[in-house]
Amino acid sequence: MTIEPTLVVLFPFHKTQFVSQRRARTVVMITAIIAIAFSARLLVIPMDTAMIIGNFLTIVIAKRAVNRRHDLFANNSNQQNCKMDSTESQLMLMLLIVTLMFIVYFIPFTITNVVSRLGLPFDYWFTQKSFEGYTALRVLSALLKDSNFYTNFDVYCVSGRQFCFAFFSLLNVHHRRSTAISTKFKHKFRLRIKKNS
Repeated sequence: MTIEPTLVVLFPFHKTQFVSQRRARTVVMITAIIAIAFSARLLVIPMDTAMIIGNFLTIVIAKRAVNRRHDLFANNSNQQNCKMDSTESQLMLMLLIVTLMFIVYFIPFTITNVVSRLGLPFDYWFTQKSFEGYTALRVLSALLKDSNFYTNFDVYCVSGRQFCFAFFSLLNVHHRRSTAISTKFKHKFRLRIKKNS
C-alpha cells in the first residue's frame, strides 16, 4: 500500500539511505508510467498470472529475509541480539496490527463489490427499501476502506516508540524554530522603535 512500510520490513537498518526527494520523484514517475500503460490496455496480465507472480515474489523475499535474520543473529553478540529482538518484535507487532486492520477494513468493501459484480437480479433479490440499505452499506464499506489509509498513522504512533519520538521531536523543532523567529522579529521591531523615537 505504501513504500515506507515495505522499506522498513525489507531493509530495517538501511531505510534512510533509500528515502530521498530524487528517489521519490523517480518512483512516482515509474508508477505513473505503469498506471498509464495498464489503463491504456497495452499490458494486459490475467489476474491468475499476476497472483502467481506476486505470491512467488513474496515467498522469495520472505525466504531471503529469514536467511538474513539468521545470519545477522549468528554474527552478533547476545546483548545486541536482545536489543534487536525487542526492536524486531515491536516491528512485527506493528506490522501485524496494520495487516489485521487492512483485512478488517477491506472485507466489507470486498463483499459488497463481489455482490455488485455478480450481476444478481436486483428485482428478485432486493426490494426498493432493501436496495437503499444495500447502497448505504456499500457507501459505508467504501468509507471504511478509505479509513484504513489514515488510521495507519495512528497505529504507527501507538505501537512505535521510535516513530513517536521522531514525530514529537519534529514538532518540537518546528515549535522552537517558530518561537525563535517570533523572538527575533520582536527584537528587531523594538530596535526600530527605539531608533525612530
